Amino acid sequence: MDPALVAYVGHSYGGSAGGVLAAIVRHVRESASPYWAEMKRDERALVQCARFDTPDNVRACPDVYKAAGGEKWLEWYDDDHDFTSLEAKRDRLYWLEKQLGLKGVAKALRVMLLR
Repeated sequence: MDPALVAYVGHSYGGSAGGVLAAIVRHVRESASPYWAEMKRDERALVQCARFDTPDNVRACPDVYKAAGGEKWLEWYDDDHDFTSLEAKRDRLYWLEKQLGLKGVAKALRVMLLR
């Protein structure tokens, strides 16, 4: 795992609290300083949206995706605000595994299935 990488997973209010991190990312992305060039090149985002969330969240989710910089993915799920679907959890774990070089996602998914 690369100690220079930062990952943030937030849901509902926790996702909103990620706004502070998003402001820093925006500053880095919009800065003309060569200091940030490498970080800008490596920026990635996974935006997960739930089709049965509140109407304001459903409308806003594509805007969050558009605001994200760098390499990004948008995924929609037949889920509600709580994001309890196995598909959403699975995709999030696999994405984090890939981006951060983590191991053990298959084992974590098996544990979730046994609950």
